[in-house]
Amino acid sequence: MGREKKKGVSGNAANYITRAKALRKLQLSLADFRRLSILKGIYPREPKKKFDGVTKTYYLTKDIQFLLHEPVLGKIREIRAYRQKIKRARAKKEYGTLKTLLRNKPTYKIDHIVRERYPTFSDALRDMDDALSLVHMFQHLPSEKSIKPHRIRNCERLAKEFQNYVATTGSLDKVFVSVKGIYYSARIGGERAVWVEPHRFTQELPKDVDYRVMLTFLEFYECLLSFVNYRLYTTNGMPYPPKMDPIGGKDDQPDVEADRAHHVQENIAQILKKQEADEDDDDDSENDDEEELQMEEEETQQAKDGTEGKEKLVFSGLKVFLGRETPVSALEFVLRAQGAKVWCFPFLRVRSLPASDWQLSSP
Repeated sequence: MGREKKKGVSGNAANYITRAKALRKLQLSLADFRRLSILKGIYPREPKKKFDGVTKTYYLTKDIQFLLHEPVLGKIREIRAYRQKIKRARAKKEYGTLKTLLRNKPTYKIDHIVRERYPTFSDALRDMDDALSLVHMFQHLPSEKSIKPHRIRNCERLAKEFQNYVATTGSLDKVFVSVKGIYYSARIGGERAVWVEPHRFTQELPKDVDYRVMLTFLEFYECLLSFVNYRLYTTNGMPYPPKMDPIGGKDDQPDVEADRAHHVQENIAQILKKQEADEDDDDDSENDDEEELQMEEEETQQAKDGTEGKEKLVFSGLKVFLGRETPVSALEFVLRAQGAKVWCFPFLRVRSLPASDWQLSSP
């Protein structure tokens, strides 16, 4: 007779694990587990047979084993211990210790997670829809206890950088206005990106939304969009961080986020150089004929994208003045992306325009 199989050695019991067991294995709270799962791109699964009950949430055992080796896991535990120390120091009124703790808050980086989830630049461009929509949404939200002002400013900076690239290269090809917002479609690097930007109205935050989950997604998308913006600008020979068009703001006003983005640019440059070096080593081992064929395909695709962008500039040569009653940011983006020159009411008066620009093409 054969030996009796032990329970949990094979089958669904070995391939899947419940969320409660995963929390005990990782020694994390539910909020920290959700945060780590979102950053790593791990989501619940549906086994064919729910061995521990139909009300349980199941994950792949391999995914949980994968989380055990994540460097961010240790940092999350350090942050949890740090919060306990802060709470203890405030309760005991140890203000000297509290001041020292506030100066030495533990932080972590998720650059390696972005490279891990998107090995190539094309993979990142293919998954930009949700990132762009969320960043454009958060730039219009009011700041509150959970949504800090610096996060809103960073989202606004990333959105402006991306829109500036799209407008400069003429990549925008479709725009649709609906009740939910303005839908944009652009072709970048051979991939199509579609995102929605809400209308600029006073936003009231609903209370039944879990903003901690949304902020975790935003944390990852901010890092992803920083990588993408840097790569897009440097690939096309454009300086990064860009000097924004003074139409969008005052001439004498410095870029608020320029200093903050400078160190982000340096970190991204170092990581991308390492990635390009690894890709070069892999390419050297391939056949020369395949390399030449791939280079020809990329050149033809880039030439095709460039010609398509130039052919679709429907407002080329026009000069448009936008009044204060119009949605300035949206119209400015669309008009600039299609070749028009734009002046906006809050930042420029008609009398200050050069004599050659007094004849506007549109009222």
